[in-house]
Amino acid sequence: MGAESKKILSKKELAAALNNVMGKMDVIAPTKGIEGETHFQSIKSTNEIYWEYTHDLYPIKYLFSNQEEDLLKFNLNGRLDIKEVSVPRRKMLVFGIRSCDVKALEYTDIFYSGFDFKDSYYFKKRENSILISIACIKPPLDSCFCICTNSGPFLESGFDIQLVDLGNKFLADIGTKKGEAFLKDAKVKTSNATKRDLEKVENLKTEADEYFETVGYFAKGIIQVTGSKVKEKLWEDFGDRCISCGSCTHLCPMCTCFDVYDRIEDENIGIRSRCWDSCQYWGYTKEASGHNPRAEAKDRIKRRCYHKLSYYYMKANNNFHGCVGCGRCVIGCPVSLDIPSILKRIRREGITEAEELI
Repeated sequence: MGAESKKILSKKELAAALNNVMGKMDVIAPTKGIEGETHFQSIKSTNEIYWEYTHDLYPIKYLFSNQEEDLLKFNLNGRLDIKEVSVPRRKMLVFGIRSCDVKALEYTDIFYSGFDFKDSYYFKKRENSILISIACIKPPLDSCFCICTNSGPFLESGFDIQLVDLGNKFLADIGTKKGEAFLKDAKVKTSNATKRDLEKVENLKTEADEYFETVGYFAKGIIQVTGSKVKEKLWEDFGDRCISCGSCTHLCPMCTCFDVYDRIEDENIGIRSRCWDSCQYWGYTKEASGHNPRAEAKDRIKRRCYHKLSYYYMKANNNFHGCVGCGRCVIGCPVSLDIPSILKRIRREGITEAEELI
C-alpha cells in the first residue's frame, strides 16, 4: 500500500489495542505450553501472550477449515429437508501468525475458490478474520526454511498488518483496508515511519537472509519431479520407510485434502460432515470397485511430491508450490521423510539411469 502504510506504534500501544478489541472479537494469539511449546489459542488478556514464541506445531489452517466440521443437516421424515449448518459470524483476530502460515492461507484461499466455486464455510471465517503477522528476524525453529520457498521471513502480501520488531516499538506495515480499520477501531496511536525506521527494517531483512537455513535443492527437485526423472528405486526406498501415519499432511499448512461422510442422529435426522484426510493413507484413493491405484506407499509419496514440487501444479495454482518452508514435517515425521530430506536425496540420488550415461 506504499510508504504511507508504514506506521510506528509502541508495544504498549499494541497491547492496549488488543485488550480494547477483546470484547468485540475473538483474539487468537501464541501462548506457552507446559513444556515451553507454542499454542495459538483464544486469550482473554495480553498477559497470556507468549512473546518469545516459536510457531505452533499445529497449523493455523484449523481456524478456517476445522479438523472436523458439520456442513448440513437433513430430515428424512416423509420428505428430504436439507439445511446448511450456520457458521459463526463473530470476528476473529489472529495475532502473531508467522509469515509461512500467512503464505499458506493465501494458497488455501485459491484452493477453496477453485472451479468457479467458493466454499462458504471457509470464506465466512476468512472474511471475518484479521491477520496480524510478525516478521521473523531470526528462525523461530532450526527446521525453518521459508527463505527457500519465497514465503518469508518478510512478506509483501497476504497479511492485514505485518509487524516488524524494532526493539521498544513495532513498524506496522498495513496491507489491507481491514488492517487499517483495525488500528482505527482499536484507537491505536501511531506515527509515520521515518527514513531511519525504514532503513533499519531493510537492514533486518538482510540480516535475516544470513540466519535462515538455505535448503538449496528446490530448483533441482522441481526439475526432476516435473520431468519424471526420479529413479523408481528411490521412490521404493521412500515407500519402504514411510509408515503412512499422515503426520506430514496433517501438520502441513498447505495440505487441504478432506473426506465427506454422513452420520445418522436418529431414524429421521442425519448430518453431513467433513474431516481432514491424507493422501498418505492406504484407503485415500480406493475406488468403489475395490481397486486402489495407489495401494503402495511409494506411489502415495510420489503423488505427494508431485503436489509439492511439480511445475505443472505450481502453474495451476498461481505459482504456489506446495511448501512454505515452515519445517513442521521435519519435526513431525517419525522416519525423516520430510521435504528437505526428500529433496536432498532426489538431488544426489534421484537422476535416472539414462541421465547417468550422458
